Amino acid sequence: MKRLTLIPILVLVVAGALVAQTPGQIRPRPAQGRDPEFTPPTIREYKPKSTLVVPEHPVPRAKFPVIDIHSHQPTPISAGEFDRVMKGMEDNNLQVLVNLSGSFGDRLRQGVEALRASKYKDRMVLFANINFRDSVGPGFGAKAAKQLEDDIKAGAVGLKVFKDLGMFVRKADGSRLHVVIPDITRTHWAVNIRKFVVRATHLEDLVQLGTLSAQGAAFLEACVVAGLNVLVAGGTPGFGRTVGSVEILNRRAGRWSPGAELLADRYGHTATGLVDGSILIVGGTTGEDLVARTEVYDPAADAWRRAGGLGGSRQYHAATILPDGSVLVAGGTGPGSSPANAARYQPGA
Repeated sequence: MKRLTLIPILVLVVAGALVAQTPGQIRPRPAQGRDPEFTPPTIREYKPKSTLVVPEHPVPRAKFPVIDIHSHQPTPISAGEFDRVMKGMEDNNLQVLVNLSGSFGDRLRQGVEALRASKYKDRMVLFANINFRDSVGPGFGAKAAKQLEDDIKAGAVGLKVFKDLGMFVRKADGSRLHVVIPDITRTHWAVNIRKFVVRATHLEDLVQLGTLSAQGAAFLEACVVAGLNVLVAGGTPGFGRTVGSVEILNRRAGRWSPGAELLADRYGHTATGLVDGSILIVGGTTGEDLVARTEVYDPAADAWRRAGGLGGSRQYHAATILPDGSVLVAGGTGPGSSPANAARYQPGA
């Protein structure tokens, strides 16, 4: 009798163990079903200290002249910025710098002309980029090939396709471009295999992830509720790249659409609405250089124009419009991480 009562009990225990396992799993994995003793640190809290001890062999300067094949510099580069870059090149024995952010069309031509007119001839070369600013559709491949041919004739020495292709490039219907087929390519297909998990569907999610401040989320929500349009300009998608792309949310139409691109790629800048409805962009960085130039956006013309300087470059500062219509720019850091001086922008000055 005891033997008969034990059999169903054992079957139930085994069955219960199998229910908790993944299909096809023969036995539980180590620590399966157990919670960690301590809460795992977040990526912000995880700051391990290196315990590696090895001999040090500093190489302050290359023994032979070097070509840096991977660099991202402003296009066109100003004389002052080129002076700063050249100092670093001379200190490290860099003979030629390849600027992969050469852009395309008029901007690339301006970049080539700036290099040819500089006092550092043949020390920097530009790679062209594909213009994915317009929606990708029929005829795009031939148009892009023609633009690349023109860019090479203008002085570009190569082509750089940024690694964020597939994340931001869109087709005419608004969907992202994941599979590249002729005639976008000449012959062969290319497949984007990037896979991303949607982690944020509301503004609150962005705040929790640290992508957006609580004040910024409240401001965006108030803008949408009030029926205002929203302009997003510049930034960085990571991968060591800075962008000058612009997206505009038309509240009445209920959709985003591309706007005219910034004159200078940047992030860490400020955007301030002026009394006349235009938008002032100040400061920021390309990731390698601070941006000194300011620019103003005209919503009616969908165009940017250069504005007066503020006596120096800066990043991660604050900008506030004053009652008289001028803009006070304060805080942030300047060259060499030094504190930036306060400055005042006067429209029309």
